[in-house]
Amino acid sequence: IVVAVAGSWLMLTFSRTVRRLQPPRTYRRLLFGSSIELALSVLAFVLFVTYLFVVDPRDGGSLLTELLGPEPPVIAVVLLLLVTWDVIYRIGACWWATVVGFWRALRHDFDRETTAKLTRLDALNVAFAGVQVAMVPFVLGHPVLVAAVIGHLFAVVVVSIATVALQRRAIDGGE
Repeated sequence: IVVAVAGSWLMLTFSRTVRRLQPPRTYRRLLFGSSIELALSVLAFVLFVTYLFVVDPRDGGSLLTELLGPEPPVIAVVLLLLVTWDVIYRIGACWWATVVGFWRALRHDFDRETTAKLTRLDALNVAFAGVQVAMVPFVLGHPVLVAAVIGHLFAVVVVSIATVALQRRAIDGGE
């Protein structure tokens, strides 16, 4: 729940900042109008549910049992899946914002002040990916899920560093 709340706050902050900066229309349209984050999120959620109900029990473990007990109440499972969907959606949005930020850095040059603001924006994505690490203790016995969370953090950090480097190089090259 903490990760979902943090994700909500970071997504709202991110979108408000983007709109306030008024970056190029192509960037805004790609970021907000493509719904690719939704497709990524649906795919990730389907993979998670498949893991939870098919793969995990076959491996002799059960994340569901670990989290909710051997006979979880239906409402607890529904709430767990609802919160999981929310977190996974925000992870998809975070990844999409990171990828589109990299595209933005490849395609557009900005002045020093705007670049600094965009760098802070990219740092919000890194912060959210970092907050997601709080989920690792709950999935420690599940290497696939640990790898997914840590892998996402690593991917966001690497792409964000590349984005910042490209944006700064554009400024340094222009002066």
